[in-house]
This record gives sequence, structure tokens and C-alpha cells, in this order.
Amino acid sequence: MEVDDILQEWTWRHPFDLIHMRQLIGAFTPVEWDSLFTQCYKNLSPGGWIEQIEGDPRIHCSDSSVSTDSSMVQFTEAVFRAGQNWNHPLDTPDTMRAAMEKAGFVDTQEKTYRWPVGPWARDPTLKEAGRLHYHQWTAGMEGWGLYRSQAVDEGGGVGFVGEG
Repeated sequence: MEVDDILQEWTWRHPFDLIHMRQLIGAFTPVEWDSLFTQCYKNLSPGGWIEQIEGDPRIHCSDSSVSTDSSMVQFTEAVFRAGQNWNHPLDTPDTMRAAMEKAGFVDTQEKTYRWPVGPWARDPTLKEAGRLHYHQWTAGMEGWGLYRSQAVDEGGGVGFVGEG
């Protein structure tokens, strides 16, 4: 196994048929995303594919059952702003297609799925996805949000209040 820095020049000997990336949201600056997609493009075999799966960290509700002043909505919006302030935007689902095309990819396709937080959905597949997503939320969001708030706080803050 070979471990490399994904943002450095790739040194693989043979091109790939498939490059799969997942949940890299917030990992890179916009310039680094452009560089990464250029590396992917250069290192794919002719006819090769890139697949990227990202989720929007903000809470969206199609039926207005979650208010915009909900603490969950406010938290996700604050984390989203922190990413912008830190220059590691969390809008990857909104920008990755254009960034791929800028790198030279053609025939790009995009699929958007609902991803519930909690097992409230009637559809069995969405119910299970929501149950798993809820566990991801409760296990990871506090640390992720605190990390983002501390990283940004030195350069402008995002409005989080810590104990001290």
C-alpha cells in the first residue's frame, strides 16, 4: 500500500479506470479542489470515471416541519459559515460539478438524494438512511463543529460560545 498527500503531484505508474472520493467536504480550499480535480483528470485512463459523493451539512426541510430558528438549523448554518470564513467551504455539493468541468471532465452527471436525519421517513430505505445519519450526527457533529469554530475563531469567529 502506498500513502500519499492527495494534493501533491501524483506518482502512480499507471492511470486509473475509476477514482472514487467520498466525504471530503471542507477538506480543501477552492484552489486545492481545482488542483485535485486536475490531478484526477491527468491520472485517469481514457474513458475512465471519477465518482464523488458529498453531503450538504445544512439542514433542509421540504415540508416546513423544521423551523429556521431550530437549534439544529442554526448550528449547521454556523458551521457552514465557519467553513467559508476558514476558506474550506462546505458547499462542495454545489461546486464540484463546475470544478470537474474546469479540470477537463465532460459528460458529467449529478444525482441528488434526500438524506434524512432520524428515522422519521415512511420509505424503508430513507428510514434506514435516516437512522444511520442520525448516529453520524450525534457521534460526530459536536467535534466537527467545535474544530471548525476554534480554527476560525482566531481569524474572526463564527459566534460559538465555549466554556471557560
